[in-house]
Amino acid sequence: MAKRQDTLKDEYRSKLVEYFANPDNEELRWCKVAEKVLGVTRQTLYYHFTPLELGEICDEALQLRRNAYAKKILEVDLAMLRKAAKGNTAAAKLVYQRLEQWAPEMKIKGEHTISRARELALDILNELGEGEKGDSEADPGQDS
Repeated sequence: MAKRQDTLKDEYRSKLVEYFANPDNEELRWCKVAEKVLGVTRQTLYYHFTPLELGEICDEALQLRRNAYAKKILEVDLAMLRKAAKGNTAAAKLVYQRLEQWAPEMKIKGEHTISRARELALDILNELGEGEKGDSEADPGQDS
């Protein structure tokens, strides 16, 4: 009988991770999760899982969600780097904030900040093999 419970618990665990890993699913209270996702009562959910185990399931699902977003975040970062390398000052500011942990309240001369962010963007794009020779000639103050 214990083997059946373990198999059932594994099945429930898989369903919970799958549900929570999908960012399109709505956030539900545990009683609704038990009912909607597993088709059981809240008491059955707590019979199979301790609060610590439920927390571990949520952590695992969060990691899966982050892994799914990683590629999209990379695409956004690369697009921002390309714009910064072409002289877009707003993109350069974001590059500095995101990649250099620069905070806007820091007192740095604007031209130096933009030049450094543009230089950083070009360096990264060149390392990725996406830098273009024409990018180095772009006007650093030009917004695209």
